[in-house]
Amino acid sequence: MASVVAQMSLPSESGYRPWEDQSFIKWKKRDPHVNLRCHDSVEGSLKFWYERSKVDYVAANVAVWDDEAVDGALTCAAFWVKDLPYVRSLSGYWKFFMAPSPNDVPANFHGRTFQDSDWDNLPVPSNWQMHGFDRPIYTNSDYPFPVNPPHVPLENPTGCYRTYFSIPKEWKGRRILLHFEAVDSAFYAWINGVPVGYRTVGFQLSLRSPITVTLLVQRKRMF
Repeated sequence: MASVVAQMSLPSESGYRPWEDQSFIKWKKRDPHVNLRCHDSVEGSLKFWYERSKVDYVAANVAVWDDEAVDGALTCAAFWVKDLPYVRSLSGYWKFFMAPSPNDVPANFHGRTFQDSDWDNLPVPSNWQMHGFDRPIYTNSDYPFPVNPPHVPLENPTGCYRTYFSIPKEWKGRRILLHFEAVDSAFYAWINGVPVGYRTVGFQLSLRSPITVTLLVQRKRMF
């Protein structure tokens, strides 16, 4: 355990770059599986899916995504977890800081007492490039950076996210999972300054299904 936690340290702290280590691609990540919804009863499950069957998918598919659509997207995220007794959406505005590389992230930014009042607010989920950070990159053939696997360029924009949430007391004694639906392309997760997971994301199809990772949370640290 100690060696794994050591691997979870940031490059600015240890010099170790886990996304270049092909023997260490995940820690506490669950295997991919279909989407699951936890209900407290069969009746509650039937009611949940009956109400969701009324969603206008045609309108959703033609919706235009821009900054004005953010509020609607967050409302939609809340709708899909409403009335689920053991699901809490973390979608919303998170504190955000963009660093030019992993070596330049603020020291101990994942700590409980870190002051993030001067950080920007960024909607989650979203792409930071669509909100004025870094620059959009799209290519379907050539890499936008020198190819030298498994090494990654030192100039590697890194987003730091922080948010606050509490766990309902009714969840005490239950297994708690932290679910990320899309992250690119490598990330750490901490809760109250304690490392709880890591994942390096592959390319192509791995950006769609397997990237939906679930991390086992250390329950005592969440209460």
